This record gives sequence, C-alpha cells and structure tokens, in this order.
Amino acid sequence: MARSRKFLTVGALAVGALSLIGAGAGAAFNDAATATAHLNTGTLSMKITSVDVNNDNAPDGLHSEGGKSISFIVVNSGSHINQKHLIRVTNTGSLPLVLSSFSVHPDGNNDSPLNQDVTMKLDNWTGSVDKAQSTAWACVGTGCTIAPWDAFTFPFELSAELGNTDQDQSIRPTLTIGATEALPSAAKGSAQGVTHIVPTKD
Repeated sequence: MARSRKFLTVGALAVGALSLIGAGAGAAFNDAATATAHLNTGTLSMKITSVDVNNDNAPDGLHSEGGKSISFIVVNSGSHINQKHLIRVTNTGSLPLVLSSFSVHPDGNNDSPLNQDVTMKLDNWTGSVDKAQSTAWACVGTGCTIAPWDAFTFPFELSAELGNTDQDQSIRPTLTIGATEALPSAAKGSAQGVTHIVPTKD
C-alpha cells in the first residue's frame, strides 16, 4: 500500500511539471510605444490704444473695455481744431499677425462741410477727411507683421481753421484696422522698421 501511494504521488508531480512546460512554450514578451501629437491653434488678437502725446499722464481718448476702440471726443472745439494723437496697435495674441486692412469711414452725417474743411493726417498721408473716406489704404513694410506683444504706432491727427459755414456742425470719422494671421512664409520684421500706411487708390 505504501509503495503504491508513493508511485501515485510521483506520477502526479511529473504530470504537473509537463503542464508548466507546455504553458511556457507558447508565450512571448511584449512591449509597446506611442506617439501623440499635441496641437494648439493659438489665438489671433489685437487691441488699440493711444499714446499720451502731451506727456501729461492724462488719458488720450476713451478706450473700450476690450481695447477694440478709442473715441476722441471734442465738444465745442471752436474754429481752431488741432488734435494730435498717436495710435498704437498691439498684438495681444499668441500668433503673429499682419495688419491687412485700413479704412476711414463716416459715423453719422457724411454731408457736413466739415468733411472738406477738416484735414486728417494718417501716418505720413495728409488730406481732407472727405478724401480719406474715399481712399483705400494698406500697410506697407516689414513692420506690418507684428509678433506677439509687439506693436505698431502711427500718427492720427485732425486740424482745421474753420469759417462761419462750419458752425454747429459735427463729423465722426472712424478709422478701422483689420488683421489676419501671418503665414509662416511672411517676413518676420520688427514693427520698428520702415512701415507706412499708404493709399492704394485715390
């Protein structure tokens, strides 16, 4: 009896060993690697501010909360108009932008004689408000491409010596600036370079 039990025990161990050998023969080590693309489109954004040309630490114009507009309001200016402003366009986004369009258009009465009698200086160009409103504009130069948190600054001035026909008149010429995303092939110039806002047609 004891001899028989010993044989059965050994036999059971032998079968177990064969079972382990069979399981290991079909297995293999494995590994894996991954490649993940992280894409962020960035933001295209700009704001418009005005520079204190009088150096008196006084705000020049009324700025909207989002920095998208400035209003220069003069009430009872009299016959002598001499408004000197410097407009600064700042790239507040994460993408480089190109100043792609400029336009001057009337906000309100376009038939006032003030349109012919008031002179506008837009960057290096000088002419009547009426002429500015009928002219197409473009930004020319490497500084038209503005890197994030760089800026482009230019003069925006109004002047006149008025007569009796201009009494109790008002005009609201509005300058609108447009921007587009700068393509990778665009020149990465500095906004401090030789750059001007110029008429593309008269």
